Amino acid sequence: MTSVNAKADSAAPSGGAERAGRAVRTPEGRIDLAMHAAFFLLLASSASRFAARHGAGEGTWPKYALCGLLALLYAAGTLLWDRLGRRGLLAWLAAVTAVWLSLVLVAPSFAWCAPPLYFAALRLLSRRTAVAGAVVVTAAVVFAQLRLTPTFDLSLVLAPVAVSGMILVIFLELHRTADALARSQRAAGILSERQRLSREIHDTLAQGLTSMGMLLQAADRAFGSDPETARGLVRRAAAEAAGNLDEARRFVRALAPSDLAAGSLPHALRSLA
Repeated sequence: MTSVNAKADSAAPSGGAERAGRAVRTPEGRIDLAMHAAFFLLLASSASRFAARHGAGEGTWPKYALCGLLALLYAAGTLLWDRLGRRGLLAWLAAVTAVWLSLVLVAPSFAWCAPPLYFAALRLLSRRTAVAGAVVVTAAVVFAQLRLTPTFDLSLVLAPVAVSGMILVIFLELHRTADALARSQRAAGILSERQRLSREIHDTLAQGLTSMGMLLQAADRAFGSDPETARGLVRRAAAEAAGNLDEARRFVRALAPSDLAAGSLPHALRSLA
């Protein structure tokens, strides 16, 4: 039992190592990493396009400043992603979206940065709120694109709507797939744990009980002819029972959740609140 516990402890990664490897270990983390990289690539492309069209005139510097602020805000969120918590991430998303909208209104070229923001909204917000946010972002993109053309162009309306709809469908499908995979993994984990428990019971408790039974049977046979030997066998059976009891207690402690192992049930419930 102790060897099993030691293996479990050694297999558990530290919190820092787990956070450090999160972006490359899970599908969700890899999607986050790809979207963050895409945002900076699109931001750089938008800035390059804006610079090629408008240069570095006096009126362009506030727009470059907004672009820099947007890059800094987004970078801060990606670096502190695991430390901000849900409220912090929501505040970060609101700030990034507000700066991006301000930038798009004065420099429509930066509308290209919308797709990663769709994913961020879908990642952090509830489904209904995310869809509403996607509608706002899409409307901003359409408005910005239409400002670039002297006449109405239907393609500038349909293309952003199609992109946002495609991203929404892909994200929801990924979520459904991830949920199905999680259920499958939980079922496989339960089966594996049952098999492990079966082996543990057979290797410890069952063998101990078998030994106790054999000792007591031998004591019963020897009781009439050699009471002293019988009493010795009974004492050995009692010692075996005590050892089995200790094994059973260790077994139960190993199965207890860490919160319960560290304290009482009320303490564990408070830690979950």
